[in-house]
Order: sequence, then structure tokens, then C-alpha cells
Amino acid sequence: KPVTEENGNQPLATAASERQAIGYEHEKLGIDPHVFETASLAYLGLALDGSNQTILVTGESGAGKTETIKIVMNHLATVERSRPNWPESDRDMDSEHGSDTVNRVLRANPVFEAFGNAKTLRNDNSSRFGKFTQLQFDVEDTSYANLNGRAIPSCLLAGSKCITYLLEKSRVVSVSQGERTYHIFYQLLEAPNEIKRDIWEEGLVGASTADFNYLSTSSAQEHGFDSGEEWIETVDALSTFGIKGDAFFDVMRSLCIILQLGNLTFEPEVVYGEERSSISSIEALAKLSTLMGV
Repeated sequence: KPVTEENGNQPLATAASERQAIGYEHEKLGIDPHVFETASLAYLGLALDGSNQTILVTGESGAGKTETIKIVMNHLATVERSRPNWPESDRDMDSEHGSDTVNRVLRANPVFEAFGNAKTLRNDNSSRFGKFTQLQFDVEDTSYANLNGRAIPSCLLAGSKCITYLLEKSRVVSVSQGERTYHIFYQLLEAPNEIKRDIWEEGLVGASTADFNYLSTSSAQEHGFDSGEEWIETVDALSTFGIKGDAFFDVMRSLCIILQLGNLTFEPEVVYGEERSSISSIEALAKLSTLMGV
């Protein structure tokens, strides 16, 4: 069932995480189309009919697809907690009964947004790639549910699989005026200095967008969100998937290598009658060599 949401420039997922989502699958059916309604009907179709469900989120740029997907995923992942007989004290995701699987599924969003979203002229948080996400549920047998007095069998999130495609790679090296490259590069510059020293002291500490050609070519340096706050969220999300310690620093240094490659400049030369180019930015090359360990 297609869902179209308006105004993607606002962080709607924050509001969506509030209690208005609670109870939709039991009490609010009949509102069409609505993001919680659509997610709830998909849940019921899975739990009652045992049939696979598909939700297509579509719309023009800036319509709110990214935020809508987050709302749908959050609702489907936590919908079991909205049952009337679920303990009120245990509805919070951070409770002692919180599922590690649910946490991992929901924490994937900050990672995808950091490495795949960017500011465009129409949207501060535009996804520059396609994504197919499959949520896998463990559905309770209907007869067992009836035996335990449950009209709707339990339907617990057991895992997920995500396939990405058509990433706009050209945005790394070139953006239009008023747009930005991917959020992660700006987040990296807002990291604490002690982290920057461990990643690449020579090039990151005290650096700004003006120090990297790939970041300074556009006049749009703000995108409506706090890159420092987003850095914390991204690092936390990466650690959820085991990307921490040496693995984390390897990822961040790879980003630095990309940025420093953009600082290299070339000039033409003729050698033995043949035209070729050579690197003219020796200092930038030296920094890059040190960073890469060559």
C-alpha cells in the first residue's frame, strides 16, 4: 500500500516515537491513508493471515519518504508493546525486556542517513540511494494464541535484511550550489578533538569545510540539524553493529582519505614529446601518503 507523507524537512520521527502510535492496531483502524494505519494493517495481515506484507513508500523529493520509513519501521518493530495487556511499565524500548534485535533494526537508520543522505535544494535530509528493507517476524501459531486467549497472535520482530542500490557516488566529489555532500563528512569535522587526534591528527584537528575541496565548493554549509549531535548518534549506531575500536578508526580514516584525495591538484607537462599530468600539490600529497601509510 503506497504511503505519501509531506514535509520531509522536519524530524517527524521524533514526534512519531511519542505515545500517539500506541494502540493503533487495536483501536484506530479505519483512517486511510495514514502511516500508522498502513503499518498496523500490515501487522494484522501478517499476524492474522500469515501472509507476507509489502509497504511501498513513494513521493517526490522532499515529500517525507525517509521520515515515513522510520515511522513505519519503528511502529512495526515495537507494535507488540502496544497490546492492551502489555505492562505499562514495560512499553519503553529501554526497559529490561527490550529486544536486542529490535534495537539493531532501529539503530540502522542513523548509519544509512549518515553515509547515504545529503542536503539538496528541496530537502535537508534527502536519501541519495534506493533501499529495500525486509523485516522478518516470528508469528505465533493461531491455535496457540487462541488457547492463551489472544485474538491476535503475537508477531515478534526476529531480524531484518536491507538491500541498497543506486547510491549517488558522484555527490562525493561534486555538488550543485546550495547542496552538500553526505552528512558523515560534516559529522566527522564536528567530532571531539581527542577522537580527531586518534583518526588523523595532522589533517582533522582544527579543520573546517574550507580545508577540503570536496566540502568547500558549495555555499550550503548548514542543513538544519546539529552535525555534532548527529556524530554522537552515528558513532553509537555503528557500535551497535560491532563497528568500534580499530574497525571504527579504519572507517573514519577511509573517509579522510577520500577528503584528502580531493585536495590534490594536477598540472600538465610534456615529457619526451608526450603530454601527461603530474601532481602539483606536493604538501597535500605528503599528507595523503602519511594518512595511507605509504
